[in-house]
Amino acid sequence: MYKECLTLVRSFPSIKREELFQDIRTEFREKASLDDPEKIAHAVEVAMRGIATMRKYTGVESKGARWTLDLEQDPLGQAFHEQRRAEEEEARQRAQADGKADGEPKERLSLQELQRRADALAAREDALREEEGDVLRVTR
Repeated sequence: MYKECLTLVRSFPSIKREELFQDIRTEFREKASLDDPEKIAHAVEVAMRGIATMRKYTGVESKGARWTLDLEQDPLGQAFHEQRRAEEEEARQRAQADGKADGEPKERLSLQELQRRADALAAREDALREEEGDVLRVTR
């Protein structure tokens, strides 16, 4: 798997190819000392997703007039979406417990409050993405 990643990254169409090459080497070295079977399985899954992603791009001819790319439908993984749904369900249940059923009018928020909440959600989403940061990120 390690050799396949390094072979694919050598033909990967990116300006940051060498940086990506070094990142893969470093990450494999860090993961080599894992003992927990669940963490090992997760690392293997992430590596396989990275290989699949690189395979999609390595066959692309940059000189061609037409490119066809199939983008991954779920790059953040199922765990991210499940956690998001659980948080939404929890918020809905709290609202119902507070007497704000779905049919009742919602509270009016100021622009500043809306911005504060949007910033908090964005920060939480970034934190979740960092947790899922083991996913190989492909840059052009």
